[in-house]
Amino acid sequence: MGACCHQPHDRSTRADDHSEPAGEPAIWKIGAGLLLAGNTMTVGLAISSVDAAHNITLFIYIALFASVVIIFELLGWPLAKGAWQGLKAGQINFDMFFLIAVLAAVAASMVSIATEAGAVYFEVAAILLVIHGIGRRVGTVNRRRALDAARSFGPEETTAKRRGNNGQLETVSVDRLEAADRVVVGPGDLIPVDGTVYGGVAMVQDTEITGESFATARRAGDTVFAGSYSVDGTLEIEATATAGDRVIDQVVDSVQQAWQRPSRWQRQAREAIRWFVPLVLLTTVATFIGWTIAVDWTTGLFHALAVLLVACPCALGFAVPLAVWMTMGKWAGRGLVPAHGQCVETMSRVDTVVFDKTGTLTEATPGLVDFVIDDGAPVDGRRLRQLIVAVEEQIDHPIARALQTLDRDLSSPCCGPTVVVESTRLVAGLGIEATVRCVDTRYRLQIGSTELVDELHDRESQRLQQLQQRVYLPATARLVAVVVDSRVAALAVVDERTRRRVDQGLQRLRQMGMEVGIMTGDATERTERFELDWVHAQMTPVEKRDQVRRLQHKGRTVLFVGDGVNDAAAMATADVAIDVEGGAQLAAGVGDLRWSGDNLESIAGAIDAARRAFSVVRFNLGFATIYNVGGIAVAAAGLLHPVVAAVLMMSSSLFVTWTTTASLETPSSPPDTIDRSTIFSPQTSAIQK
Repeated sequence: MGACCHQPHDRSTRADDHSEPAGEPAIWKIGAGLLLAGNTMTVGLAISSVDAAHNITLFIYIALFASVVIIFELLGWPLAKGAWQGLKAGQINFDMFFLIAVLAAVAASMVSIATEAGAVYFEVAAILLVIHGIGRRVGTVNRRRALDAARSFGPEETTAKRRGNNGQLETVSVDRLEAADRVVVGPGDLIPVDGTVYGGVAMVQDTEITGESFATARRAGDTVFAGSYSVDGTLEIEATATAGDRVIDQVVDSVQQAWQRPSRWQRQAREAIRWFVPLVLLTTVATFIGWTIAVDWTTGLFHALAVLLVACPCALGFAVPLAVWMTMGKWAGRGLVPAHGQCVETMSRVDTVVFDKTGTLTEATPGLVDFVIDDGAPVDGRRLRQLIVAVEEQIDHPIARALQTLDRDLSSPCCGPTVVVESTRLVAGLGIEATVRCVDTRYRLQIGSTELVDELHDRESQRLQQLQQRVYLPATARLVAVVVDSRVAALAVVDERTRRRVDQGLQRLRQMGMEVGIMTGDATERTERFELDWVHAQMTPVEKRDQVRRLQHKGRTVLFVGDGVNDAAAMATADVAIDVEGGAQLAAGVGDLRWSGDNLESIAGAIDAARRAFSVVRFNLGFATIYNVGGIAVAAAGLLHPVVAAVLMMSSSLFVTWTTTASLETPSSPPDTIDRSTIFSPQTSAIQK
């Protein structure tokens, strides 16, 4: 239909713009035009089937012409504008086809009235104008539905509760929030900003942002994103990004930019339309000449109009972009933001998925696996945790950040603001020593490698060994001893943390027929936890790149998922690459998609969605080709009324739209839901006290 037969409208409109698209007919105009066109058709058919007086017939024809003029005023100006733009660009677009058909129908009718011979086609012109208006409207709706898939997870609330300088809460517009403002979010409320939790504990559901299906606990120091919502608690959040700069805003902007860059499928469809247009024009002219010679010029015009209308390859032009738009919208809703439309076509052909390990299959920083306190420690467990956190906050180190999470088990500080770190000293290769005063007591802490204990009494070494028997100690983990006043007080276990649902994601990829492997610079033993087809460890960036090339030489289509500078060369070489949010800027520059989630099943889902899009595109292109070739043959044979041809053209576009939306909107896996069994009390700790 007309919606796909002209250049796409500007999609630079921001995601929060809900106004009518420029140049698109309003619903009431389509309704009024449809009513007038229906009456025009009824009256036109009636007057052609009865023998009325000349003056009555002339009056009715004038009324029918006036109806066409009114319908053109309501719906025809975008058509004329589109045809004029095509003419200025030196292109024959299908707005021009429609305009020629309308003008030809009106001109033929005027000649028939003047000569009192031949048929009158005012009803054809009226119906064509309405069909074009409907086509523009449907095309816009479908484009916007695709964009809605990307922006639907954004916060809908326009106000937020901000804590003022006086400590009181005030309700302000989200647009007025600035970085460093603190907002309070209650149970069930949407989070309006990207930021860091300053206080409170709550389960946060962020499925639409990260792709994680379960609500997860968020406490002081955790990062949260706009579009998530608090399930069961109150959080105070310090904003790091506000409206316009949030992750969701970047997602929508990126998707809009990607839609402006066509995929190979779209370019191929455009090439097909480019050679199809001259073919349609030649067939239309040949039909007119043939029927004019065989019968008369009015018959030739009648059948030529039918050819022109039925051959509009709107289904061909809309089959590809709609599938691409919808797929990219689904990706964006899962935390995968494409840089261009070509991603969909390439992802549909992927048969080998390669992961970097650190920061990709595992989180970028290690986490606290276990923590045990000796029964005879010099201080109680709550205070010891507070002291450790106070010391570790003085340094920026991955292990320090892991130990800083110890205070998440505390609903309130034990010592409050009276905890003072008086001095610190880094011990090269071992850890940190510090003097800490809490209330009226001063403590000397040593935190670091278990070698710190070697200088202590043998009794402390025995105590350390006893603690090692109590902790959960993976083969790749690191032990961190805590010594208070020369006495072993606690033992922490720090290790890499795998991303959520890694095993399920890898299993799903293999079930889809993928070859799945790891290329990492880390040691082999750190990859043994993952079930993979192959592992290449201790690789340099160049070795990663060369291995990707070897896979491609074997005929494999490679997807590389990475986050670091050492992945950039391999990502640039791969057929398609995904960079992980929070990784190195160089990796982000070469990625075709950016992944802001931590649920590995999102990547498998993205490949599955691309494959389904390819199936839909292949079916729709086949249908559109058969329809257009068959329709042209039937119309050229004189077996199709122009109005019926226009209706068939619109129906073909609606069919393509329906098959695309029905196929791609059906989820390939059960929709994400909140597992209420995972929502635990804020006081429940995952680490044993």
